[in-house]
Amino acid sequence: MTPCAVTYGDVTVEEVQLCETVRGWLSRLPDVPIQPNRKGHLQVMSCHMLARAVKRLVPTLMVVDGRYYPSFEHSWLLTPRGNILDVYPVCGASGPLLLVGEYPSPAPFLYRQGRLLHPFFSQVWFRQGVKDITAALRRIQAEETKGEPRCGL
Repeated sequence: MTPCAVTYGDVTVEEVQLCETVRGWLSRLPDVPIQPNRKGHLQVMSCHMLARAVKRLVPTLMVVDGRYYPSFEHSWLLTPRGNILDVYPVCGASGPLLLVGEYPSPAPFLYRQGRLLHPFFSQVWFRQGVKDITAALRRIQAEETKGEPRCGL
């Protein structure tokens, strides 16, 4: 089946292939232990970390921080065409999702770029978590590609 977003040219075949590639990586991604924060609270992998880690493997993507309707703090990726690659959907049990990034898609109403209330991106535990997730994804990518060039649009 060819989705209507591809038929009408809103999403490219290359974007769909990228989404499927990322889906393969994420399906093989183990639970990556995240260091406790400085207060000793255990941390879990977040959409903010995972979006940044995937961006490191696919540099043509752009990380966007903001809100998922109505007010959930969230991070996702944008393709060069402005479509949304949500690698860790809010309250989702699987991903990623590839959505048309402009009207008439509902995505522009659901995904709103903006400042987050909890700017923890500079914290050591967060930066280390992104590094550890990136390393795990690179191992998966290396196993799959066996020396082929990295994925990108």
